[in-house]
Parts: sequence; structure tokens; C-alpha cells
Amino acid sequence: MNINLCTGRLAALAILSIAATAAQAKDGNPLADMVRAANSRFENVAAATAMYEPMADGTLKLIAVEYITSKGPASLDGHLFNFNSAPNRYGLGPFYELHVWAWKGNPTGAFADMNPNVSCDAMKGM
Repeated sequence: MNINLCTGRLAALAILSIAATAAQAKDGNPLADMVRAANSRFENVAAATAMYEPMADGTLKLIAVEYITSKGPASLDGHLFNFNSAPNRYGLGPFYELHVWAWKGNPTGAFADMNPNVSCDAMKGM
């Protein structure tokens, strides 16, 4: 699971969740629809982590999902997954991952690894 949210700081409370959260969020968003469709299509690739951004009022806002697989190289609708070798900061074996910023715009792209529009500043008080 990816427990890194923005600028390399660990924010496990903000992002660890079950993929069902993302799969059940219905908001008419085309990227969100793609996430739900992809979850039903791929045998070895499924959204493994729902990513949340901490808000100033203490709530968490769903912003993205991350697809993770150990089989690769992997792609989703033509977007190649990023390879993470071992050892890595997660203590996992080698794996491939792809973020889908379906609920928060990303100026670097909907499938970019990091999103400069995401902030962990609200985590300071948690």
C-alpha cells in the first residue's frame, strides 16, 4: 500500500482505506467511472488504495486511487505503471503502481505520481 501523500511525508491516517470506498463513490466523474470500470475488467490489477487529503476541519476528502500489482510491466488504458524496486520505503517486494487523480485535478496529469495541488498541512493538528 502507498502510505506516502505529498512531498514524501507519511500520512497513513489520510490514505489507508479499502478500494471499495473509491469504487462506491458515485459522482458522475469520467475518471471515477473509469476507475470503477477498470476494477471490474482487470484480473491482476485493482485499485488497492484509496487516497484522501486531510481537510482543515479534520475530515478526509477522497482524491485518488492507486493501482498496485506485482505483475508487470503493467498498463491501464495505455498508461504505464511506475516500477518500484526493492528495497523500498514501504518494505514491500518490487511492484508497479499507478495513481488516478479522479477526484482532484492534477496539473501534471491525471495519472502522474504526485499532485502539487495536494497538501498535508491539515495533518499538523491531527
